[in-house]
This record gives sequence, structure tokens and C-alpha cells, in this order.
Amino acid sequence: MLAAGYWTGALLFPIVGIFSGSDNGWVAMPAFWGYMLIVWGVSWAVSGLGWSEWRSNIAFYGVRKLARSMTRLSKEAGDT
Repeated sequence: MLAAGYWTGALLFPIVGIFSGSDNGWVAMPAFWGYMLIVWGVSWAVSGLGWSEWRSNIAFYGVRKLARSMTRLSKEAGDT
């Protein structure tokens, strides 16, 4: 849901903004962020997770786990 919503907006809004043929093409940028707020809300509601769990595991795609794994790779045995 989150990926499909993001890529749909990321492709659609710039095209509409650029090719609208008016001086109000800039409206596409705030419209994209408004759309993303809706996508995030729907993604959270559909997931059935609590806010903190959704934010950590879905919105940030488990970035914390990835960062810890990458940090562990740079440490040598015995480093704390």
C-alpha cells in the first residue's frame, strides 16, 4: 500500500504539475504531500498495527535494524 501510493504520486503529480499548462503548476508539490498524508493514514489503518510499531517497521522500513546490522559489520571482535 505504502510503496504503491508513493510511486503513483511520485510519477503522477510532477507530470500533472509540469504539463498543466498554467502558472499554478507549483500546486502539485503541496498536493503530493497532502496525498502522502492520506496514503500514510490508509497504510497505518490497513496494517492493523499500533502507531509505534507501524512507524518503526513499515514507515521507516526497519531502518533501525538495518543501521544496527551495518554498524556491527564495521566493528572488530572485542569492540564495545
